[in-house]
Amino acid sequence: MTLPIRTLLAALLLAPGLIHPLVAARTTAPQTWLAHPRWDDGLAEVCLYDGRRSVYGEPRDSTLELITVREHFDPERLVKTHPAPGKTVLPVIKFNLTRRTRTGMYEYDQMASVFIHRETADVLKLSSVHSEWCGNSSALYRRLPHTGHLFINSYMDDSGVSERAIAHADTPVFLDGLVPWLRMHLADLRVGRTFDAAASMLAGRPAYAPTTIEVLAVEQERCSVRRRNEPAVRVELALASPDPARGGSRRVETFVFAADELGTLLEWRDDQGDFYRLRKATFIDYWKRNRPGDEELLR
Repeated sequence: MTLPIRTLLAALLLAPGLIHPLVAARTTAPQTWLAHPRWDDGLAEVCLYDGRRSVYGEPRDSTLELITVREHFDPERLVKTHPAPGKTVLPVIKFNLTRRTRTGMYEYDQMASVFIHRETADVLKLSSVHSEWCGNSSALYRRLPHTGHLFINSYMDDSGVSERAIAHADTPVFLDGLVPWLRMHLADLRVGRTFDAAASMLAGRPAYAPTTIEVLAVEQERCSVRRRNEPAVRVELALASPDPARGGSRRVETFVFAADELGTLLEWRDDQGDFYRLRKATFIDYWKRNRPGDEELLR
């Protein structure tokens, strides 16, 4: 019997004595945040934010929801799985960002899911979806054993479908996963540091648009968003390349994080007047909270 190449490769990669490339590829990782025991208690960090976002040149009320939770990944399919004896799994932190902004009659619903390897800090998968009454667009990045693969699908007739390979050494910081990246690196951010990034793909016309980010400020401060005079860390970043949705040659974004081991995001604002402020943060098994009345937990 002749086995398909895909099946044969999978069998070889998972054979006794051999290690899957995504398991073996060790890099210098910010172990403290990724390995924090709070992620192993079976609950998810759920953070709810209220704010404002400019769309079509007008400020709109907008909400943001951030969910951070531990999961396990199947190394071949890069999907959620469950550990079992003799089964190879990848330990990941899942970060979900959901943003809702109403524009007159219809709403923008945007969601990004980022899966970060807990031992290497590599982004194994990123999925971004933009939805509105006109249609939906999406982008999917997967870190395969020897290269990364990005697939983009837009409903706009001038964008359409595109694919590209991204070498592991050239993998940027995806802006759709910038919040967890900053949380991981708060302790080693330095003013003047620059790093390669890729513009957000939460848009009707998602595209792979490389940019450069410069750290402008990292300062301790007191923040009253969650509770009065809470110790916090303010990080200011400059995005050097134009943002097609905003125009201009540079945008400054400011992130305020709790000054503790988890670094929960307290506030997110930019120099265009957009902002989100934390309204509620909790650790909870939200997937079990689906009964009538459980929506009160969002208040």
